[in-house]
Amino acid sequence: MVPMSIQLKQTICLSLAILFVTVGCIMTAGCTGTEPAPLSDIKQQVSIGVPVPGTDPSGAQAGDNVTVDYVGKLDSGDIFDTSIGRGPLVFSLGDGTMIPGFEKAIYGMKQNETKTFTIPFDEAYGPRMEELVIEVPMEKIELPEGVEIKPGDKLWNGFMEVQVVDIANGNVTIDQNHFLAGKDLTFEIVLTGLKKSE
Repeated sequence: MVPMSIQLKQTICLSLAILFVTVGCIMTAGCTGTEPAPLSDIKQQVSIGVPVPGTDPSGAQAGDNVTVDYVGKLDSGDIFDTSIGRGPLVFSLGDGTMIPGFEKAIYGMKQNETKTFTIPFDEAYGPRMEELVIEVPMEKIELPEGVEIKPGDKLWNGFMEVQVVDIANGNVTIDQNHFLAGKDLTFEIVLTGLKKSE
């Protein structure tokens, strides 16, 4: 998956009760069939080392170490993440650390090649699920002394980053969806390094 390098506004630990609710919601979502689609045929081919059909086998393939600079944009044109000024991504193609659509676009690319592509949300961070927006009693949230939270703050529940949506009537509404869930993502990338696997 594309690394989440957006800096946190505020990192606060929530109680274990939040974690249990999070895991419960995710498990429920999986049981109702709303989880992200399984890995594509390309990922299955990758797992057995078969070159991806329609790509140049002399270009990047499964197991190759690649170095990628990127700029990620939303449909609005806003940049949500970039490696520029921070350092490129370095990973083994097909190891599952990147979101599926991002990896798929790199297959067959050659060193110094550039590409612009759009990943549909189902090959990125999946659909947005309303059942992952929950209310938690304020007293269940453990805050450091003197720290107050407000809508828009990012919290860490011991498992993932979540966002405060609202605070009212003694309850905190928390959105546990990934901030890019339900969004198509456009990337401009440059394959700056390619080391073929032995």
